Amino acid sequence: MDNNLPGNGSPDPDSRDTSQSDQDSSCFDSEDIETDESDYVGSSVENEHAELDQWEDRPVTHDKYGSAEPLEGETSDCYSLYEPIAPDADVVDKDRYLAEDGSPLTHFKAVGSYIELRHGESTTASRHGWNKGRQHHAKHQYMRGMAIDRQLLDSYGNPTTALLSLRISPIPDGRLMMLTTLGEAVDKTIRQLRYRIQDAPDAPFDPDEWEYIGVYAGTDERATPHFHLLVYIDGDVSESLFNPVVDTFVSSCEYAPDDGRGNRPDEGAVEIRGNGDESIPYADRETLLSEKSYTGQNSQGAVYILTQLPHLRDVDKMARDELLHSATTDAWGGHPFRSSVPKSDIDEKYLPSDPM
Repeated sequence: MDNNLPGNGSPDPDSRDTSQSDQDSSCFDSEDIETDESDYVGSSVENEHAELDQWEDRPVTHDKYGSAEPLEGETSDCYSLYEPIAPDADVVDKDRYLAEDGSPLTHFKAVGSYIELRHGESTTASRHGWNKGRQHHAKHQYMRGMAIDRQLLDSYGNPTTALLSLRISPIPDGRLMMLTTLGEAVDKTIRQLRYRIQDAPDAPFDPDEWEYIGVYAGTDERATPHFHLLVYIDGDVSESLFNPVVDTFVSSCEYAPDDGRGNRPDEGAVEIRGNGDESIPYADRETLLSEKSYTGQNSQGAVYILTQLPHLRDVDKMARDELLHSATTDAWGGHPFRSSVPKSDIDEKYLPSDPM
């Protein structure tokens, strides 16, 4: 499980647990990715506006079937392009998202810096064969999450999934500030999840009977950060098991409405599939990003959250919401993909035969 998180009034984590850093898939500290952007061809940040000449020509979103988000009210400037990504530099993880005076860039300039960085990675890859950039690692996160999904659904005798969608209200302090605050609340939420499922005196499952994957996503159009947590359980569960988990998120996150709006389990914040009736919807292979051979099938829930990972699409094909969210997560020090399953526990037969 997510094991750098001590229990919320629960016993210490069990001995099979390892550190969170071993299980989260960070783009910048786990798979030999270079963090020194000076090595990239064309990676200076002096020409922030040049890369955004085609902003108006980009689609608002690529999602044709998205529904209205419950916490996104009407506003005249849904992008806040000329507002800073955060109120101060303390939450900015990379210098390229700071201005010369040390202040955080505006969203517009942050997107320009991100586009330039991605172009630099592509140029370096084509000239020097270096292919360890953000898109490369995002695709590996996607493949890892899909393999975990296939393995758990195949190995559990009575697989049940619960999708928790944890949302916040947009605020004027910038998307990076929203994401940072969201991440802190998610840590507490996962700690509560583990306590309720396996550590509480009346916990219904053992540690080897459940796992999870999670993605920090951006909403369609506005790119407001939120978190999707897909929980896999070998057995039947009820919605009531997750009520205190969602309550922990609401009470821990200052940007989540106190009255529960947008996070009420009976209004879509918790969706359970399975419970012995084979109701877990599976995705057609033709809809997946990889057509390589592998064992098992993927749930629609996994496809839904993993296709929202940042950096997946070629940067010149990204919609505005993808650019805003990808730039935000790139400026953040956290991990856009989280999982309780270490890479070493994934059976090779569930991985694609070749890279995407």
